[in-house]
Amino acid sequence: ERARTADVTTSVDFATVDTRQSGGNPWPEIVRHWAPLIDVLTPSVDDLRASFPYIGSGSDEADAVALADELVRAGVGVALVTAGRRGMCLRTSGPDRLCRGGAVLRPLADTWAGRQLWAPPGAVAAMRTTGAGDTATAGFLFALLAGLSAEQALHLAVEAAALHVNGVDPLPAWPVDGGERPFGRLPRAHVPIEDVAGWTKDPRGLLAGPNDHHHVASSFT
Repeated sequence: ERARTADVTTSVDFATVDTRQSGGNPWPEIVRHWAPLIDVLTPSVDDLRASFPYIGSGSDEADAVALADELVRAGVGVALVTAGRRGMCLRTSGPDRLCRGGAVLRPLADTWAGRQLWAPPGAVAAMRTTGAGDTATAGFLFALLAGLSAEQALHLAVEAAALHVNGVDPLPAWPVDGGERPFGRLPRAHVPIEDVAGWTKDPRGLLAGPNDHHHVASSFT
């Protein structure tokens, strides 16, 4: 609340909770209590399954989409839910909520509002997986600070994670203004969500979901 008053944009990671030690599972209610104060949340599917056991279809892709929707409904401004080698889902709230998301999200409210995007992973040979989610978050936050589009931010998150998994260390310095960025440098793997009705692929390999505001708007133009 103090951060919100100071116009700070908050970003929070998530840890896997041990519901055996919590006397039942109060986590859905706990998350709903603090979600409106979290502007950017970047958990993994595995992080969230213990907190939302009623969301679980057995498919990482479907669960990531459903969990991202759940977080935004609870009040999170921007949710990026990673699903390991399956990819990651970006879901964003409406413009009013983003305008309340501090100095970083407010300028992006119009273009980032109501997005539902999926990024398949980069097709790389996995040399390490520890830290991939953290690297994706770092790339994503970098893109937010640079004022990039939702598509560019998702590209940067997945490319950073793929380079990390592929053993590139340190990651390349990517310019904020000018210069070529490595968006789309790595080939995209096929994931089952591409076959789900309502999801459409764009020329850069991202998929827009049936609830993506930009996708829905473009369908009527």
